Amino acid sequence: MWVFFQRKELEKSKAKQISIEQDFESEKSALASRKDGEIAELRGQLEAAGENVSKQEIQTQAHRQLLDNVSHEKDALQVSATARADT
Repeated sequence: MWVFFQRKELEKSKAKQISIEQDFESEKSALASRKDGEIAELRGQLEAAGENVSKQEIQTQAHRQLLDNVSHEKDALQVSATARADT
């Protein structure tokens, strides 16, 4: 009788263990899927940020060129004005 009871308890324990393992695997799979989604979203954000940085770099280069041109024009005007003043 005692052996029968022990076997029954062992079967219950094994069934519970199998159920817990299945739940764990299911939750692990769901978590992995969520993480894949997060990774994809972060990659998209990173790509968008990289594109934004590229645009900002191009704008910065354009502003530098404009600033250089204006500075050269100012220098030329100053040289011209100085030359006129000397004559």
